[in-house]
Amino acid sequence: MKRKFKLGVGTILVLAVGFIISWKGGSCFSGAECSSGSEISAGKVVRAAQFLGGGSVAVLPQAEIKWLSIQEVESNMAREKRKVFVDVYTDWCGWCKKMDRTTFLDEDIIDYLRVNYYSVKFNAESKEEISFANKTFKFVSGGGSKGYNQLAAALTQGQLSYPSFAILDENLKLIKVIRGYHDAKQLKKVLVSQLEK
Repeated sequence: MKRKFKLGVGTILVLAVGFIISWKGGSCFSGAECSSGSEISAGKVVRAAQFLGGGSVAVLPQAEIKWLSIQEVESNMAREKRKVFVDVYTDWCGWCKKMDRTTFLDEDIIDYLRVNYYSVKFNAESKEEISFANKTFKFVSGGGSKGYNQLAAALTQGQLSYPSFAILDENLKLIKVIRGYHDAKQLKKVLVSQLEK
């Protein structure tokens, strides 16, 4: 039995844009290396197709931050030096979850972090022993609480509140701690200011 496929105008436009980009010699969607100014994010293509086609388009997955482990950062630094953005969170933190659903899905934040920082998501209550920046960090039991990893304490300068964000320089030295919920506009302002230092 033959199946018939019905493609909407929006879907055709998304496919056409993807074909044109690859035909011109490269893929410049978010996540790929592109020459400056030539990047086209998947979100922009989908929105343009929806606007032009007037329909819904579900062809391309939403871009997301490429979260690395803290250990992967050290190996990446050997190839390319960058500042590091560390999201220090816990599984029970409501504001952390809200940022995952909002701020960290914002296209500008995703693109800015991808281009300028290595991004790490670190669970402050990780029981894993971690070697990082020539030190070993262990889990510390917290009596009535769940406890914390010593790396979380180091990244937050001993103030374990969540969410917290640590920015490390290209030599993995702590240069800034940011605490509390930030929307995309607030977080981007901080990221830009730290990159310029």
